[in-house]
Amino acid sequence: MEGVTSPYSLMAASKGVYGESAGEWTPTDALGYSKMLALTGVFYQRAGMNAQAQADKS
Repeated sequence: MEGVTSPYSLMAASKGVYGESAGEWTPTDALGYSKMLALTGVFYQRAGMNAQAQADKS
């Protein structure tokens, strides 16, 4: 979100950038970060499936 800051922001993490610092990532870091970024797609898909299921019941 634009204009919102938090000391706990995961999106502002120093490891969340590509480049030379990418060597700091462990496999666990990369897996966790990719799962975090994928959540919006997961929620979008679930919402679509729920909406379709509701439409099929009507």
